[in-house]
Amino acid sequence: MAIDDFFITEFCPEYHNLNLTHGPYDYFMEANQYLRSSSLVSNGSNTVYEAAQFIELLPGFQIELGANFEAKIDGCDGDPVNIIALEIERNK
Repeated sequence: MAIDDFFITEFCPEYHNLNLTHGPYDYFMEANQYLRSSSLVSNGSNTVYEAAQFIELLPGFQIELGANFEAKIDGCDGDPVNIIALEIERNK
């Protein structure tokens, strides 16, 4: 697999409500206030959540064996660019 797509967001939103499957790729999400997630962090994923007030892991949130997950009370650190790099496997 290789990085085929990446997304750049030039702001840090007040909050995120996530219900995604993270992986197997690197994923970084930050918010000015809070982050709530019922996502699946799958094997091979490196996922980081940062929020200034709180991070709430909701029912259904799962981390598979072999995944790396980190949650930090930090919020937006002044860096205006939040880069999410996705590795997308294409079936050709």
